[in-house]
This record gives sequence, structure tokens and C-alpha cells, in this order.
Amino acid sequence: KEEYLTIMSAELKNINRFVSDFLLLARPGYCKRAQCSINQLITEVVTLVECEAVIRKLIINLETSEGMPLINADGGQLKQVFLNITRNALDSLPEGGEVFLRVSKDEQQGNVRVVIRDTGKGMDQQTLANMFNPFFTTKESGTGLGMFISKKIIDNHGGHIEIRSEPAGGTTVTVLLPVA
Repeated sequence: KEEYLTIMSAELKNINRFVSDFLLLARPGYCKRAQCSINQLITEVVTLVECEAVIRKLIINLETSEGMPLINADGGQLKQVFLNITRNALDSLPEGGEVFLRVSKDEQQGNVRVVIRDTGKGMDQQTLANMFNPFFTTKESGTGLGMFISKKIIDNHGGHIEIRSEPAGGTTVTVLLPVA
């Protein structure tokens, strides 16, 4: 029956995502680093989610900075991190909601800063406290590994990730990465 095929297809996608997350978890220290542009990585992430945002009547605002230094990083891993954070932001939004992505340089610390802020429903303190724990999720179809793996990737790059949120007040995720 067609309805069974639809259900099986959706479940296979969930299993595939879960296995992919486990594979990343099994080798979090593996990095194929090269000089890369943080502006280009973030622009590619926005390109990947733009269509979904338009369909859901959401707005994405991107602000990059000129003259950004290159970073020594695994671009694929960082793209996964920023894609995960951006998708989480989009998932928190009602129709007409906005996500703001801003890339800048922290002159004092010698870091590149990426800030992803949404106008969504925000999170309570318990959710914030558990955000980076493996298998913790607030989503029906989530694996609970996305933010855990994202933090491991940022840590492996010598960076730092911080999340600020309030219920009904939106969420701001700040990622700092060292300049190459």
C-alpha cells in the first residue's frame, strides 16, 4: 500500500540521519583542515536553507563583513554546524519569523564571530542546560545529536559556542573561531 511506502520512506530517512550522526560522533576528532572563508561557508548555508524558508514564509537576513580573515578549518564540518543551528532557528519560527546571520571579526580576541539569532519561541532554562547533552531533543523527529556533535566540532576547531535564549524571546547562538 502507498501509505506504508510513505511511512517506510520517512522512517528510512530518519534512520539514515541517525546513522550519519553516529558516524560523526564516532570520529569527532577527524578534521580535514584547509584555509577557508567564513563568509563563503555562511553564504552557502543560507543558500541551502533559502528555499525552505521561502516555502514556510520565513525571512533570512545575512550580513557578512568585508576583509574577513581566513580560518584554518574543515569547511564541511563547519557547514554542518551552521546548517544545524540555522535549521533549528527556522524550526522555532512561526510564519513571518526571521533569522539573522551575522559574520564579524572580534579584533580583541583575534576570532571570527558568527551570530545566528531568531525571533522564535525561545527556550527555557532546563532546555538550555541540556542543549549539548547527547540524545536530548525537543523535536519529535530529532535524534538529540545535532547540538552535541556541533559543540564537539567547534571544540575540535579551538572555538567556542554560546547560546542565549528566553521563552518567547528568541534565541541567539554565537560561535567564535580562531583566525588562521
